[in-house]
Amino acid sequence: GHKNTGEPLNSEDTGLLAAVAGQIATALENARLYRQLHVKAHELDRMRAFNENILQSLADGLLVVDLNDQIVRWNTALEQLYGLTRLEAVGQRLQDLFDPPFVEAIRAARRDTPAGATLSRIPLIARGQTSSETMIVNAAVVPLRTAEDEGTATVGTIVIIEDVTRRVQLEEQLQISEKMASIGVLAAGVAHEVNTPLTGISSFTQMLLEGADPEDPRTRLLQKIERQTFRAAKIVNGLLNLSRPQSAGSEFAPVDINTVINDVLALLEHQLQLHHVKVRRELTDGSVTVLGLEHKLQQVFLNLLLNARDAMPKGGWLSVATRVQDGKVAVEVADTGSGIPSEYLARIYDPFFTTKAMGQGTGLGLSITYGIVREHDGSIDCESVVGQGTRFILEFPSAPVELSARAAQQ
Repeated sequence: GHKNTGEPLNSEDTGLLAAVAGQIATALENARLYRQLHVKAHELDRMRAFNENILQSLADGLLVVDLNDQIVRWNTALEQLYGLTRLEAVGQRLQDLFDPPFVEAIRAARRDTPAGATLSRIPLIARGQTSSETMIVNAAVVPLRTAEDEGTATVGTIVIIEDVTRRVQLEEQLQISEKMASIGVLAAGVAHEVNTPLTGISSFTQMLLEGADPEDPRTRLLQKIERQTFRAAKIVNGLLNLSRPQSAGSEFAPVDINTVINDVLALLEHQLQLHHVKVRRELTDGSVTVLGLEHKLQQVFLNLLLNARDAMPKGGWLSVATRVQDGKVAVEVADTGSGIPSEYLARIYDPFFTTKAMGQGTGLGLSITYGIVREHDGSIDCESVVGQGTRFILEFPSAPVELSARAAQQ
């Protein structure tokens, strides 16, 4: 080339151009390398964001702890499951957030099976909610490894938590349904076998009552036997309806709750005396009438009173009170027995659940009681303190005034 004046380039000019060209080449090469670095960094950010999206999109809870059991990762699903946000959890130690049994289960799995293990159906209590809720979870525990020149090294632990509470409940309901179906088949045979001797007892009792002196104390005993025989027959027949829904609303009639309670207490009077149980009655004056089935309401109070008796093996006080308030009939049955542990209160109405020793209870009493109460549009609540006693509070809608008056006249 040449200069703008047309003169050829001399040696100084070419030397200057060579020096500048080297600088420009270096700048261009640096720019190219910087561009490649920028592209790689962008790709790395995209991969990191992609991996983060995968972790955050998991339906199961995931946490990662380092070698000191300090939490370094906590995904969105675990926030919703456990009730703590990522900011609240990250940086905390494992034992500071979870209950000791859960932490010990993870450590035992990590110690016994270093390659990874799955823990099935272990309890987990949510800590971040206003009311702690016990869940049943499966937990997969696997080591977090990183590649090194010498091989791989473990730098932490990954824990994946799956909430299976609903699944466990459905499985339990299925098992209960199968048991109830078996009971339904058994009840059909039992009803026939038991009704036969009950018919004989009822017939012989009615024969003895014919011409009996109404003032004779034995006559009242025979009348009690007759009433309880009829009630037993109704209960046995009611077993046939245990495993299928009932439509007995049209059969409801006015029933005096005070009369039902007095009848049941009279039936259990001898048993309560043998167990040194003293009865305190606080029944409201007058008629306390509800719409229902008398023999089923008798079954309710029979179950509650028998449970109270069993809770006081060394004796105690059994209190029964009734009252009418806000258009409802309330009944309280309280004892001074051993009480029910708080962890069992939520399950006392489950079929086949019992805290009694083997052979002393079937776990159906309170389940049947709950079903009968709900069938009568009522409610039942339980308050219990271990070592102090238990109190059941039942509420039923009051019968209409005209039906109550008619029942009183009858």
